[in-house]
Amino acid sequence: MRPYLGALLQALLPKLRNEMKHVDVTVHVLHAISELCVVGGAEIVRNIDPLFQKLTQLINDSSSLQRREAALRTIGRIARSTAYVVDPYKDYPNLLDDLLRLLKTEMSSRMRRQAIKTLGILGALDPYTHK
Repeated sequence: MRPYLGALLQALLPKLRNEMKHVDVTVHVLHAISELCVVGGAEIVRNIDPLFQKLTQLINDSSSLQRREAALRTIGRIARSTAYVVDPYKDYPNLLDDLLRLLKTEMSSRMRRQAIKTLGILGALDPYTHK
């Protein structure tokens, strides 16, 4: 599977950008990307910036709960499999605020639980340096 990981990821990323109106397609693409992260985290690191940009947009998309939940799960799996922890808060300054907002305002208990898991995976920040 690893020799084809880059090609699979390159095929899935455009689908994530183009298929925004089809919720099921986006959810399945996110699920496939999160499974690819488990198989080969090192290949994901090369494409982490465009992927995380899209994921942060998706967790703010209020049109679909499934899409937001899949994006949160994918962020957690990427962070866990690539050891890309704490740095996402620095690279994407709104990420922590978005996750905390989801935790406070989300009505779905599954979504709140996933937000807690993602916060736990991404790790803690020093409150004196991060304001």
